[in-house]
Amino acid sequence: MDARHSAVPAAGTVGSVAGQLGKIRGARVVDIAGGAEKCRYLVDELGFDAGVDYKADDFKQQLEAATPGGVHVDFENVGGEVMRAVLSRMVIGGRGTVRIDLRLQRRRPPPR
Repeated sequence: MDARHSAVPAAGTVGSVAGQLGKIRGARVVDIAGGAEKCRYLVDELGFDAGVDYKADDFKQQLEAATPGGVHVDFENVGGEVMRAVLSRMVIGGRGTVRIDLRLQRRRPPPR
C-alpha cells in the first residue's frame, strides 16, 4: 500500500490486519465498518485515520469526505454497494485486491 488513501472494509480480522499493514507502510487508511462504534474502535484503538459507517444514511458523503484525493488502494473485503462506492472514488491508476470467501462459494451450486 502506498502513502495515499486506502479504503479497507476493516472491522473483521482480515480487514483490520490489512489496514494495520497499510499503516505500517505509511498509508492513510480509511476504514469502512458497519456502525459508529466499530468505526471509533478502528480509529481510536487501531490508529486508522478515518472511519466510514456503511450503515449510515450519509455513507457516500462520509466516504467522499474521508478520501478527498480519491482512493489509491482498495482492499475489497465486502462487495456490493460498498465496493461500488469505493470504486467510484478510485483514482486513475489506483490498485485493488479482492478477497473471496471460499466458504460462501461452496454453498452455491456449480454452474451448468
